[in-house]
Amino acid sequence: SGAMWKGAAVLTAASVAARMLPNRSRNKQIAVGVLGVLGSLLMRFAVAHAGAVSARDARASFHQQRAGNS
Repeated sequence: SGAMWKGAAVLTAASVAARMLPNRSRNKQIAVGVLGVLGSLLMRFAVAHAGAVSARDARASFHQQRAGNS
């Protein structure tokens, strides 16, 4: 999930950087949109994957909860 998170950040940053370029062609607008959508989707999958991995280790979750209640 860490690699997906970093990939999403790179795609989103590339979208923002491409948007800042002065050219206003249709192809550039499509590329900016595609980069932004891919970055967003990859971010969603990274969060979902991290949640699934976290849910597999129930002891770690309970340990943190018990430590906070003591």
